[in-house]
Amino acid sequence: LERACRDGGRLVYLNPTLQNPTAHTMSAARRRDLVRSAVACGVRIIEDDPYSLFLNGAPPALASLAPASVFYIATLAKTLTPGLRTAFVLGPDLDSRRNVLAAMRSFAVMAAPLMGALTTQWIASGVAQQILDGVRAESHARQQLARRLLPGPFPAAAAGIHLWQPLPDRWTAGDLERVARDEGLSVTSSEAFHQGPGAPNAIRISLGSIPEREALAQALERLAGLVLRRPRDQRDVIV
Repeated sequence: LERACRDGGRLVYLNPTLQNPTAHTMSAARRRDLVRSAVACGVRIIEDDPYSLFLNGAPPALASLAPASVFYIATLAKTLTPGLRTAFVLGPDLDSRRNVLAAMRSFAVMAAPLMGALTTQWIASGVAQQILDGVRAESHARQQLARRLLPGPFPAAAAGIHLWQPLPDRWTAGDLERVARDEGLSVTSSEAFHQGPGAPNAIRISLGSIPEREALAQALERLAGLVLRRPRDQRDVIV
């Protein structure tokens, strides 16, 4: 990070809690180290935090470690309902908040008033917490289901609505994505999230796209069988 700053980097973007796509959560120590380096370099941080409400005992937000250096962004679309296109931005100071508002007005005029009013009412009345509790319970049940059916390994925290499945050497992520699609299963290759060569050999699985849990279990069982089997065009070589 410090080398990138010396080479001209001016902004750091981080998604430290249940990161998309790997579902990895950055440790508290790692957060402190990164914040310390960013502050020393004089660069601003954008902390994208759509998922931490899924996680019990999440590490401290970067914004709490360096409030004068971090823009903190949190959406409710991931934890309450996708149709609630509402997010909150906490800027380091008054000038930065004015700049964000000015930039938003240049392409969006303003946040949708109806959505803002509904979100405020839900939070004030406790409805938002009730919905969150239900979403958390369902996501936890689906995490447990997926971890039981899929080979893994997975991060320790069973939270959130995605899983990152590492693949054995016999599969490439792109090949498995294509074969899965041919069999009616939708997963995303790591290549879709990675810039340049050397993407990790893994796929991302969405646990929230199928409404019925039973149907999700059937799809996960089929996917597990696919991951564990040998590609059809691959043959054993005896030397």
